[in-house]
Amino acid sequence: MNTAYTQSPEACVRALYEVISGPPEQARDWAHFRQLCRSDARFLLATAGPDGAPLTQCWDVEGFIAEGTQQFATHGLWEAELVGRIERFGRVAHVFSSYTSRLDDPDAAVISRGVNSIQLVWEPTDDLAGGRWLIVHLIWDRERAGVRLPPELEGEAGKGAA
Repeated sequence: MNTAYTQSPEACVRALYEVISGPPEQARDWAHFRQLCRSDARFLLATAGPDGAPLTQCWDVEGFIAEGTQQFATHGLWEAELVGRIERFGRVAHVFSSYTSRLDDPDAAVISRGVNSIQLVWEPTDDLAGGRWLIVHLIWDRERAGVRLPPELEGEAGKGAA
């Protein structure tokens, strides 16, 4: 197993964006995705629905894979990080990662922006690598009327988008 993508929180987050991005009907590398996550990881969408009411959805690893597989069967998705802020203490890391989303084509117009709040833990292993960073929780929200990315999370590529 290639552990390069789990040797830092930054590498793990980059690998996460790479795994979920791709054209419609392209199978995602879910085995790779599972290697980025603890088996008990949770994924939570906390946003507002089309009517403006709070919308919260939660998945475990396999539920997230099932949802992604269904969504990616008809639409491509390309997500790219705009700004990543990382804080670490001991075996705990938190990445606050603003992103852009594009559908169906990597050069398409940005259809949404938001923030992923990703918590990771350093898990010791018995192999030569000594351990790896794994995703424990990922919570995200999308921009909408009244909820915009602050300037410090827009990055150069995100200014003027969405």
